[in-house]
Amino acid sequence: MFAKIYSLDSFPDSNPIAYEDPNFPYELREAYFRPGSRPGYRILFTVVEEAVNVLTAKAAEEDWIRFEDFEE
Repeated sequence: MFAKIYSLDSFPDSNPIAYEDPNFPYELREAYFRPGSRPGYRILFTVVEEAVNVLTAKAAEEDWIRFEDFEE
């Protein structure tokens, strides 16, 4: 998973906008990671001044995130 996260620096805009994006004050993108035949993960991140900021990595089947989860 770390290799996938590090690869986000190359072309972060090639990843899709996350479903939760309308509920965030900044653009929220997602990348998927699937280790072999295991269930996949969603890596949620933002790009600020060319810096990729990973917010969380969640199992793909977990609930959507809310902005309130990150306000602290």
